[in-house]
Amino acid sequence: MAAQRWRRGSSSSILTGRRLRVGDSEASEAARRVFLKRGYAVVERRDFEVAGVAIHNYAMERRL
Repeated sequence: MAAQRWRRGSSSSILTGRRLRVGDSEASEAARRVFLKRGYAVVERRDFEVAGVAIHNYAMERRL
């Protein structure tokens, strides 16, 4: 059981283990695919810098 838990991504665990009441999220590049499969849509890509490193994430939402 523990090995199976570690193999699952954190996004998948959050989405299947608990029911979300809020239909929005900020997802990384890797998590975006999981959220898309669960019915979320990309609202916008957010580009920013952290300690001089350019990174991005996605604002996503799902109508509940």
